[in-house]
Amino acid sequence: FWEPYGDDFWRIGNMEDDAKKEREIQSLSKKYVDFFLTEYSLTNPTEDFCETFAHFVLMEKPDSYYAVADQKILFFHDYPELVRLRDSLRWSLFLEF
Repeated sequence: FWEPYGDDFWRIGNMEDDAKKEREIQSLSKKYVDFFLTEYSLTNPTEDFCETFAHFVLMEKPDSYYAVADQKILFFHDYPELVRLRDSLRWSLFLEF
């Protein structure tokens, strides 16, 4: 999932100037509009993974593979052990009855 924009991720992640980093994130969010679930997930691959996993747990399963962001969520649904974990977490959070 990260191949098309991986170099941009690392370049931005290594920036020390916060204002410049924010401008770059804004630029990437327009360039890769269907790739990310949140603007924060653009900050680095770890945050992208975390945001994607949070959406996997908290949101309903996407019904299409159109957006790369949806493909990332659906990746987790391919693993029964992760779906069981999701169900348990959702039940604990009263999202599933």
